[in-house]
Amino acid sequence: MVTAQQTTDFERLMRQMNPNGAENEEFITLLDAIFSDNADNVSVLGGSEAKAVAADFDINNTVTLADIPGLESSSLAAGTKYLVEVFLIVTGASITPDLDLKFISSANSTLDWALGASVDASAAELTIATEKTVPVGAATGTVKITGVLNIVDTAGTVKLQAAQNVATAENTTIKAGSTMSIKRIE
Repeated sequence: MVTAQQTTDFERLMRQMNPNGAENEEFITLLDAIFSDNADNVSVLGGSEAKAVAADFDINNTVTLADIPGLESSSLAAGTKYLVEVFLIVTGASITPDLDLKFISSANSTLDWALGASVDASAAELTIATEKTVPVGAATGTVKITGVLNIVDTAGTVKLQAAQNVATAENTTIKAGSTMSIKRIE
């Protein structure tokens, strides 16, 4: 996040370049608007954004998918492609419930994604329609997801949903600080 001092320094440097230019004031105002939009932990610059879970998200005794608060993009333009990277910090009380994950996006969007750092060529392809179970034990662990999102012809957002795989009366928690980054690639 840009600090107030950094914004002041930037404005000062811009004025030194062209102290009386109207374009300069408009440019500074535009940049200020971009860097000030942090209500949802979003930083938008050059077609990229980063989102974060602000508070622990507990899933308890349910197999119904629910949006993970904080892990939804801003509106993405039709006809564009994005690299999507997710890093989840997850805790569980036992091995019973595990964790189900699924992405949701606009109509006709496609998302090809994988868990972890390497590709298992023998595994079935994970798509926007895939609900994937991730093993979670009685500990804290991490889940890394990488994929390519294609917003075909309908602008919209992408978000990640989660549920327990087996409804269990204990918390499966996605911890604060878990992130989703989206970078435009086409």
